[in-house]
Amino acid sequence: MRQHFSFALVMVLITMLGFASCEKKTNSSNTSVPTTSQGAQKRLTGDEQIEKLNTLGEQILSNFKTQEQEDLIRLTDYLAARFETANWQAVLDSAGV
Repeated sequence: MRQHFSFALVMVLITMLGFASCEKKTNSSNTSVPTTSQGAQKRLTGDEQIEKLNTLGEQILSNFKTQEQEDLIRLTDYLAARFETANWQAVLDSAGV
């Protein structure tokens, strides 16, 4: 149980580091919300929503620089492999569960 909690805690920390290391862009020209002439938000059609989601997804993914985070990716892969190959029955037995 302790290893499971430790693994979850490490994964949360890794995720936080990953998001914290993203570049922040100050140019927000593509993030404008379409509005009507009265200033209310315009309702988008299904195709427009899909296009907006695709654009937003591409913007988010462009913030991640995998070359700069290779060590973090290797650490995540190592921890995932260790978690999968752990002898959980022995851990439960030693904890008296």
